[in-house]
Amino acid sequence: MSTVKEATAFFRSEPGFKRLFAEMKRKYESLGRVGGAVSLQSFSAKSGSRSPPFFGKDVSRVLLSDFEKQLGQTRFAGVGLVELLEHYFGVPLMSNKERRQAEAEERGRFFARLAEKHHWFEAVCGQRFVQTAYEADRDGLEAAVGLVGAALGYFPPRHTCASRSLPSKRRATRTRSICRPFQEDCCFRHCKRPCPGIGTWHL
Repeated sequence: MSTVKEATAFFRSEPGFKRLFAEMKRKYESLGRVGGAVSLQSFSAKSGSRSPPFFGKDVSRVLLSDFEKQLGQTRFAGVGLVELLEHYFGVPLMSNKERRQAEAEERGRFFARLAEKHHWFEAVCGQRFVQTAYEADRDGLEAAVGLVGAALGYFPPRHTCASRSLPSKRRATRTRSICRPFQEDCCFRHCKRPCPGIGTWHL
């Protein structure tokens, strides 16, 4: 058994360290480094148990740096506090700042992937209701976007019909008309050729 696994097994076998380790983990996440201190004064008051006598005596306040130094003077020498906490809780330690940054990057990748598949989504992904939906149920949001994209696929595509120059009295003006298959008279006044995409002649 490795030293860090042996240390983890030891501290897990001592109930008094459970809350201490939780407080040290929270402190590390707040600071992003081994620093600061955690108070043990409320341990016995709330749980009815004494604080773990890791320093050879009961203490009311533990500096994280002191705990790591004390750890190096035991048979677990060479095991750092961060490494011990990661094995104790079974998850990598990450500061709150790092977690927020990672979450923002993951959110950006998620929205970029949806916008690549559904171009219309880029125009609404910054809306508050979309952000709220992401935080509540990202899988549900992705499914909803897919349904909207599928529904939009039933609408006919929009295209631009280039119009001719108007008669001399209005030669300076040109118009651009949006043609739709179901609206054959969209360029009625200006086009005398097939409307692109539908093959019908305007009068």
